[in-house]
Amino acid sequence: METKINLLKKIGLEKLEKITTKSLKKTRQSLNKSIQNYKNNRKKEIDKKIKKEKIEIKKQLLQEKKQKIREEKQKIKNEEKRLKDLEVKKQLEEKQIIREEKERLEAKEKLKLYNEKQQKKNEEQAREIEVQRLKTEEQKLKDREEKRIREDELKLKQEELRLQYLETQRVREEKLKR
Repeated sequence: METKINLLKKIGLEKLEKITTKSLKKTRQSLNKSIQNYKNNRKKEIDKKIKKEKIEIKKQLLQEKKQKIREEKQKIKNEEKRLKDLEVKKQLEEKQIIREEKERLEAKEKLKLYNEKQQKKNEEQAREIEVQRLKTEEQKLKDREEKRIREDELKLKQEELRLQYLETQRVREEKLKR
């Protein structure tokens, strides 16, 4: 230690001040350089983190966009399916309406034909009844005519018989008178 002190005395305080100043200056420069390096490194790390976060955000936004696109595609697909189902349902309903209308028209036509057939049948029955009535009427007229003829014949016979009787009576009376 003494050698150090002696050495110090020899060098002197001035030199000591210079050396200390120089040493302090180097230390300060070294510290400043270290701080600057630290700040640069820190800035680089922060820049890297920011860049990484930006990339992550971009990735996330891209994924969200992709998800939205998928959802939109799915919505479009669902809407297309719904519209197609509606179209199919509408076509089925139209076919059903056409089928029902066709059946209704067929039933109407069958009823019309049945009614026409029934009307013809009724007209035929009415004609038959009229023919029967005319035959009956004709028969009545024939019967009346025959009855009248019989009555006339009977009257004639009666008149003949009466005349015969009268003639016989007259002949008897003449015979009696003679």
